[in-house]
Amino acid sequence: MRGRGPRTQRGSRSMPWMPLIGAALVIAVLFATGFMLGVGLGLIPGGPSAAPDPLGPTPGGGHSTAPVAETPLVTSELTSLEFTITYSQCGCSARESRLAGVELAGLTAEQLAASYPEYAVQEFRADRVSLYRIDPGMCPEMTTYRTLGIRDGRVAVFFGRPGTGLIIQRLTTIEIEGLTAADRERLAAGIVLTGDASVERLLEGLTD
Repeated sequence: MRGRGPRTQRGSRSMPWMPLIGAALVIAVLFATGFMLGVGLGLIPGGPSAAPDPLGPTPGGGHSTAPVAETPLVTSELTSLEFTITYSQCGCSARESRLAGVELAGLTAEQLAASYPEYAVQEFRADRVSLYRIDPGMCPEMTTYRTLGIRDGRVAVFFGRPGTGLIIQRLTTIEIEGLTAADRERLAAGIVLTGDASVERLLEGLTD
C-alpha cells in the first residue's frame, strides 16, 4: 500500500473571503455615517428644516409688527386710542387719548387710516392703539404765549412761558442798565404776554 501523506484538518484551512467582508462592513459604516452627517448639515435634501416665519423676517430680527389689513385693529369699544403730535420747531409733544366707542370698534388698519389720514400707527395692542404725526410748526403753547426776559444784558423776547422750555424769538436793543429796578426785577422773573401786539406795547413802555 502506498503511504498516505499527513491529513490536513478542515478547520485549519485559510478563508480568503474574510478580509473582503471586513472591508465591506467598514465601507458601509463610513457611508452611513457620511450620509447622516450630510442630512444633519442640510447638504443632502430630505433633512429636517426650520418652519418659515409666517410673519416674515424683519430688518432688526424678530417678527413684523405691521398690522394686517383685513384684521380688526380696534378690537373693542374699550380699546384706547392714543394720539401724539410732535412739533418740529420746538420739539414739544402733545398727547391725548380716548376710547374707541361703538363708532370705531372693529376698524381695520386701512379703515382707521381713512378715519385719521394725518396720523400713522406707531404701536398696537389688544387694548391700545398708538397713533402719531409730525407737525412742522410750533406747539400751541409756543405760538400763543410770549415771555419778556433778559439775555446778555438786554431785553429778550421768548416763545412760551417760564417752565415750558423757552425758545428765544429775538434779542432787542434795550439795555437793562437803563431800566428801573422794578422793571429789571420783573424781567428777571419773566413777563408773560399773549401775542406779539402785547409785546410791542410793553417794549414801547420800557423805553418811554
